[in-house]
Amino acid sequence: MKQPIPKYQPEAEFSNEVRRLRLKGQKLDFAVFVSFVFDTNGKPQDVCLMQSAGHGLDANADKAIERYRFEPATMDGKPVAVRIFVQGNFRAY
Repeated sequence: MKQPIPKYQPEAEFSNEVRRLRLKGQKLDFAVFVSFVFDTNGKPQDVCLMQSAGHGLDANADKAIERYRFEPATMDGKPVAVRIFVQGNFRAY
């Protein structure tokens, strides 16, 4: 099986809550874990939050994932849907 190949993977943005914390000079390090299916067209479907980062970051990660575009995975030369797991990191020092 050939794995999906990234074509477009935008970064998730900081939430307003995290921006306020950054303005106070706090060092921030959050992670969100999600799984989703890349369909046979290379678009994400069925996004599932596995571990929350909180602070409004989960929704921002979801918005970024919705814009992901990949060349689909293939098996025997035919596009197939695959579920992947992703860790999204939010850091500000």
